[in-house]
Amino acid sequence: MNDLSRSLRELPELSPPAGGWARLSQRLDARQGRRRRARWAGGLALAASLLLALPQLPLLRPSASDPAPSRAPARSAVVASLMQQSQALEQELATLKSETGVWNGALASNAASLQRDVALLDLQLSDLAFEPQADQAAAQTLWRHRVRLLEQLVSAHAAPTLTTTTAGLGSDASEAEVLEL
Repeated sequence: MNDLSRSLRELPELSPPAGGWARLSQRLDARQGRRRRARWAGGLALAASLLLALPQLPLLRPSASDPAPSRAPARSAVVASLMQQSQALEQELATLKSETGVWNGALASNAASLQRDVALLDLQLSDLAFEPQADQAAAQTLWRHRVRLLEQLVSAHAAPTLTTTTAGLGSDASEAEVLEL
């Protein structure tokens, strides 16, 4: 190891050639330009081959003799009626929400729980809508339950209570008054 170290120390000191960094930079830029052009050429070749192959692919086009696929199962009259009731309740709820004042904690918690239950039911209904052989009885049950939940939610918004505190009114000031709106 000592011999190698001594040999390396005895080597003459070299200075880099003039303009070396500029030449290196030019070579690297040229190489990068070739790579970029090669990438573009490859991408264009791939796109062209796909365009040429596309007409050859058998596309799944429905013919005139094929029946039109139905995305949603046929709805019964009961389910359609429940859906209309649900929409009417949602419109009523939207109106009531804009008119509702401040709630106490228990009513707000109850409403949040009902809204969560409606959201969970909506997930179940959306899953049912994408099943090819959807069970109409299950759909009716879910829609009935949704209508009942919305009715409860509308009732909660229709008769909210406002909780106020009466500060500075003697010994009864610490108790909250519940007022019907």
